[in-house]
Amino acid sequence: MNNWTFQLVQLPFSLGLAFCSILSSNFVKAQIKKDQKPNIIVIVADDLGYGDVGFQGSAIPTPNIDEIAKNGYILNRFYAAPVCSPTRAGFMTGNYPIRFGMMRAVVPPNRLYGLPKEQITLPEALKVEGYAHRAIIGKWHLGSRRKKWLPLNHGYTHSVVCYNGAVDYFTQQREGERDWHKNEKPNPDQGYTTDLIEKASLDFLDQVPHNEPFLLYVPFTAPHSPFQAKIQDSVTSFHNETPDRKAYAAMTHGMDKSIGEIVKKLKQTNRYKNTIILFFSDNGGLKNLADNGELRGGKFDVYEGGIRTVAAIQWIDGIQKKSVALDQPISYVDVFPTLLGLIGSTKKYEKDGRNLAPAILRDSIMDNEVFTYFDQTKQKEERLALIHNDWKYIEIRNAPDNDEQFSSSFLYNLKDDIDETKDIKKDYPEIHNHLKQRLENYYSLKQKDQISRYADSIHFYENTKIPLWQPEN
Repeated sequence: MNNWTFQLVQLPFSLGLAFCSILSSNFVKAQIKKDQKPNIIVIVADDLGYGDVGFQGSAIPTPNIDEIAKNGYILNRFYAAPVCSPTRAGFMTGNYPIRFGMMRAVVPPNRLYGLPKEQITLPEALKVEGYAHRAIIGKWHLGSRRKKWLPLNHGYTHSVVCYNGAVDYFTQQREGERDWHKNEKPNPDQGYTTDLIEKASLDFLDQVPHNEPFLLYVPFTAPHSPFQAKIQDSVTSFHNETPDRKAYAAMTHGMDKSIGEIVKKLKQTNRYKNTIILFFSDNGGLKNLADNGELRGGKFDVYEGGIRTVAAIQWIDGIQKKSVALDQPISYVDVFPTLLGLIGSTKKYEKDGRNLAPAILRDSIMDNEVFTYFDQTKQKEERLALIHNDWKYIEIRNAPDNDEQFSSSFLYNLKDDIDETKDIKKDYPEIHNHLKQRLENYYSLKQKDQISRYADSIHFYENTKIPLWQPEN
């Protein structure tokens, strides 16, 4: 254990209202060329393991993802939620989804629940900054039974998406109905989902004038189940693996190739150097399938394997240091304010996330904390964590609607114990108690009407078959 004295640091949050104003420093502004705001591409993998990319030593070929890390930063401590819908909601809004009911679980099919229109989203903020072209190509998963929950009502100008998760890769079907849409109408394009995402992304880039900035959000469905590779033997080194692991590896490799085509288009159109490219996974990889490296646990856990995800960022014109591993704790809710900070925005928003652009541009570490909450299982068990720099508090307890009382807590120092094997709460009771209180402050933000657990019938739409997943109103 390092000899580190814990101080009760007052972060720029006020008693659970973890609001942070976006204030761009002069240093950040100096990186922006006059009248040449950078393009922004955010690429999100689905259920990708922390160790399943080349720059983490994987045998899965990911040269294009590796290139992003080589040209910028490996974000060693990027945090997401334990499952995908909360990560997407938090990334889009810059707020912890516990505030608006979308942090407990994913949005299952046939649910009357979605991202509230009242939340100011990243594409809406970028519209104010002069970004006239704002596209989402890939997986939405933030509600679809009402038009108010769809991408075009949350700031996007162009949308080619599946509304649900776990959509068939060859037919784009979910629950017997095809789930593939363009600007909220059924999309007749046929093919393998990763290829369709690639083509739609390239089409969007062709449509945007080369002298105008754009946002392109590309949430791939790969390598999430169903495990359906277009060419399962494309990763020959995995021939002795299980069928699912072989397919997973091939799906990851295929996603990487599509990322390469997007980057190639940027280079061909002379937009590569002035484009911020951020890559991360929406949560950790599945245990017993993905490789989460030395991290404990996987998807559905609040241990590092469930929430610390593989990530990298590049911006040739703006990030001067290359191929550097940055240990700055940064979470999905920090992406909104950080991207606005990188482009030099002076607009102020009240958000839970912090503007960490100075840390990225200066290769420095800023004080930060990350909150996690999850309650999706039929066991009605809440899993919570609070990370403050190197310290991590975890609590596992029964949910309020569970008839039995149970609670257990743990304290780890991630710098000395990355695999979370040494519970040191007895050695540092003051730190343990302070982080517990900080966690409860965040938990107190919980809206009463949370998205239902996956197996619950709350918010369930009465008709199980929804033709082409088209909302009624």
